[in-house]
Amino acid sequence: MRVKGFDGTLKKCAGIITLLIKVGKKMLNTLFYIIDGKPSFNFILGRPWIDDMEGVASTLHRCFKFYFEGNVYKVEVDEQVAR
Repeated sequence: MRVKGFDGTLKKCAGIITLLIKVGKKMLNTLFYIIDGKPSFNFILGRPWIDDMEGVASTLHRCFKFYFEGNVYKVEVDEQVAR
């Protein structure tokens, strides 16, 4: 399998792993594709993960909101880490 990078190049998938991701009190098994390279990010959580979390991501407000057990949770960006 090949994964298309942000620069348009194709990277060969070195492996696949499923990890349990915990956000607040909600846990979700998440599939990751492993590539050999030097990406800008350690990992990317895309639309399938956002949909499975029943969440909404806002780049304008720099946060992620999701529902769990009848409550709305908000995860905000740490501004110093983001810089």
